[in-house]
Amino acid sequence: MRNYNAFLFEIYETIFDDSFALEDRQTYLVDNIYTLLEKSLFPVKHSSVKKTIENLYDFIRKEKENGKIFNIFRQVEFIIKELKINDIILFKKIYDCYNDSSLQISPKLYNDIVRILQLLRESDKRLYLIGNNFYTSGIILRFLLKENNIYDLFDGFLFADEYGKVFFDSLSLDYFRKNFCENFLFVTNLRNWHFEKGLGIEILSLANGNDELYNLILSEQ
Repeated sequence: MRNYNAFLFEIYETIFDDSFALEDRQTYLVDNIYTLLEKSLFPVKHSSVKKTIENLYDFIRKEKENGKIFNIFRQVEFIIKELKINDIILFKKIYDCYNDSSLQISPKLYNDIVRILQLLRESDKRLYLIGNNFYTSGIILRFLLKENNIYDLFDGFLFADEYGKVFFDSLSLDYFRKNFCENFLFVTNLRNWHFEKGLGIEILSLANGNDELYNLILSEQ
């Protein structure tokens, strides 16, 4: 395998495992938004908030299937409209609560990933993150990276909510090649593999763990 200048990691499924947290985060949002509204004397039922969040998650999934980005501001706007709230202060409070949910119930680092990143940096490789972040903003992802002491290991970030479209297609990867690096390995587990297969992109799947990446690093020392 050739000597790569850079490694492009899919933030979910290779760096962070967020699968276990989605349901708990949804419950957190329902309970905390309801409490916030109740304290503000806004007339609403817990069941109404629960239904609103369920509708939001369904809508996000549909947008994702259509290759569209539904950013955090618009997600909170969806909640406001569903609950018929006409109060900018409540809008801001719900926005803060929504963002805070990904910090309170945060994804976990995959085993050994920190050591892998460190080994790559020691080999003078450039490291980048790409992400289809539908539920967590790029700003919050940066906080999570800092919280786990790995933010400074990366040279750049391409997050869907900031970039403006769903990743893993020809446009996003061509954009990366033109603006960041041509000679790179895309590290994923293929679960979010939506881009076209005829692009000539070299891919390493971590679906079976990190052993293959470890071996690649050692072979290039």
